[in-house]
Amino acid sequence: MSRRMYSSAPPEIFLFIGINVFLVLSFSISIFEEQFPKTLPYILQIAALEGFGQIWINYTLLFDCVDTRFWSSLFYLAMSILSVIVINIYVGIRKKKLRSAGILMGIFTIPVSAISFFVISAYTNGTPISMPVPPIVPIQFLGAILVCSIVILGLSIFVYLKPDAIKKILERRREQCNSSEVTLETHLITDEKEIENQGGGEKH
Repeated sequence: MSRRMYSSAPPEIFLFIGINVFLVLSFSISIFEEQFPKTLPYILQIAALEGFGQIWINYTLLFDCVDTRFWSSLFYLAMSILSVIVINIYVGIRKKKLRSAGILMGIFTIPVSAISFFVISAYTNGTPISMPVPPIVPIQFLGAILVCSIVILGLSIFVYLKPDAIKKILERRREQCNSSEVTLETHLITDEKEIENQGGGEKH
């Protein structure tokens, strides 16, 4: 029997990831502040400071309570990921800017979610904390997710920079569909006329 190798990393690694997510998200929103409420970057910065405060609490008051440190850190990381997803939905649905939402999804939402889930999977499979153990995420799966996010990012940037190109492609598709329908109708009418002519010739 192979012995299970426990992780030597502290659970506060989730707090560090969540803090970075909040800070990068706040910086990104500050650049595109016209699309968001003015108070949102400050709220995210306060959330990042709260993460530092949670680290202090974990090491001063909860140092021996590993389970509590783990769950509080995991909850903080989940809130940071949820914030990214909510902001992505806000840009796409509320602001109706699907191109910007696609760029945000490709450059931030998908990579952050995939990397966070990979870290959670790797940590929980090497920790003695009693909890349902999620499946181990292979590194190849993480690479495939990152490639998918790059493809989404590239398509979103292309649509953002050249929106007329997509319109032209759709118009060509419509013209091709219309021309094929007209050609089909023409063939049907021609066939009907031939059938009528053949029927009239037989009567004579």
